[in-house]
Amino acid sequence: MVDEAKRCPVCLLELTSITWQDDAWGKMKCPRYGKFAMNGYLVQLLRRREKLTAAQLRSLPVLPAYIRSENQESRAPRLGHDWGA
Repeated sequence: MVDEAKRCPVCLLELTSITWQDDAWGKMKCPRYGKFAMNGYLVQLLRRREKLTAAQLRSLPVLPAYIRSENQESRAPRLGHDWGA
């Protein structure tokens, strides 16, 4: 069983790396779709899959494809509180 702290908040699989910065943003690298940054509050919401807005729930299935496409363009998206807007 993988420790929750090591799980990707989007796909819930094990991360290859996660680095927390001073400003409460984590740099993550998921083996499925690449690098992205996410604030700590959003990480907790996504890992628990609760208290998400209707817009966030609708956006959740396409989030991995968005991150992957940004990585293909050599960009690592930074996801904050408004990611599902």
